[in-house]
Amino acid sequence: MLSGGIRRTVGVGRATIALARSEQITFLAAAIAYYAFASVVPLVVLTAVVASVLGGEALATDLVAVLGSVLTPASQDVLLSTLTTTTGRGSATFVGVVALLWSSLKVFRGLDTAFSLVYGNDGTPGFLDAIVDGVVALAAVGVAIGASVALLATLAFVDLPYLDRAGFVLEVFVLAAAFYPLYYLFPDVDVEYTEAVPGALLAAVGWTAFSGLFRLYAENAESFAVWGVLGAALVVVTWLYVGSILLLVGAAVNAVLAGRALPAVESDVSATVDRHLQSAGLRHTEPAMGDDDREDSRDVDATDEPQDDVETGATDEPRDDADTGGTDEPRDDAAAASATGSAASHDHAPSETSGETDEPDPEALREEIEELRQELESFEDDVDDRTLHRDEIERDLKRYVRRRVRRGKARGWGPYLVLLYGTVMTLGVFYTPYLGDGWAIFAMIVIWLSTLGLYALMLLVGLGVNAVRAPGRLRDAIGDWRS
Repeated sequence: MLSGGIRRTVGVGRATIALARSEQITFLAAAIAYYAFASVVPLVVLTAVVASVLGGEALATDLVAVLGSVLTPASQDVLLSTLTTTTGRGSATFVGVVALLWSSLKVFRGLDTAFSLVYGNDGTPGFLDAIVDGVVALAAVGVAIGASVALLATLAFVDLPYLDRAGFVLEVFVLAAAFYPLYYLFPDVDVEYTEAVPGALLAAVGWTAFSGLFRLYAENAESFAVWGVLGAALVVVTWLYVGSILLLVGAAVNAVLAGRALPAVESDVSATVDRHLQSAGLRHTEPAMGDDDREDSRDVDATDEPQDDVETGATDEPRDDADTGGTDEPRDDAAAASATGSAASHDHAPSETSGETDEPDPEALREEIEELRQELESFEDDVDDRTLHRDEIERDLKRYVRRRVRRGKARGWGPYLVLLYGTVMTLGVFYTPYLGDGWAIFAMIVIWLSTLGLYALMLLVGLGVNAVRAPGRLRDAIGDWRS
């Protein structure tokens, strides 16, 4: 038997998985990864400008020497000229700053929309609110990243025992501090201070572990040839994609733990609501039926009592009076009184007879009960029609998600022409002597920043994940078939 803590953990995990599936977290993470990858290019431009201003030619020479085993000779010349040339530095800085701010705000606005969907809102926050949340989150994350860099730089100059083991824990807490503003600001609900902690810690642990795998891959990669550069771009996009999924999973965990989104028990809640509504209908109808029965019984008793009065009140009392008398005159008086009583009883007889005609008919009672039953059945049908069922909600949600996904996909010939242009330019760089250097870099940027190209990368990643999960699905299918 599982303990209560383990059962609760398993329940939270199942509810989180159900919420992630219902809200299509992978599609939302793909959009966030796209804008994050788009911010890499202006970030590289700004880094190059800052390096050229601060380091000059000496820094450029050292950097080219370090990257000599990774870059081709032509790429080394381009990098050296970029870091040492001062022409166009101001315009490049301005364009890089604008592009970086735009892509960063798009990333945070995408996170804002995704968190709203996870928490069950419409996912369309106001433009001004999204911008304010994005700016505040960008500043908070920037401060947290700056603090983490300062902490790591300080630890690099301090020789302490067990520092390597403590580095993982410190990195987790620093990332959790950086992610905390996202989980507190972005949901369009009133989030408690402690409610945002579990998701931030989970995302921090996931990011730290995945970053370790990424560093392991970078250390063991022997060299980057032509396809190695494209592979490096694919690795970066994959890292951003998985990191976005981890962020959204943290939001789903917060929503489940706070009780704001529980799709796994939605059907049970609907069934409970149905039972309560039906029982409420029965409680409302049964007292009415009981009151009618009691009124009918009172009517029957009321009609029976006057009959006794008619039979006894007019005949017995005069006989008693007649028996008490001792002379003939009293008997005559008694006879006269009895005659008068009889006349009075005959005068009142029609009214009592009319009361007997108002007795409830059993057939009429049965008809009324049958009508009440029909009304109860119609009430239950009306409640069932108004009750929301999980299957209908899931079907409508999937239809809505598919419609939104279709809107975001490539349409027309434009994306295909962009991808074709980038492909032709890349082939021209590698197989013709006319194109090279900057054209090659531009062609690769066009390919991997195009919507269709990134969508192809996401398809490849999805196929890889499905291939890894295929054995588990096969095992589950065999287990279901045997059971």
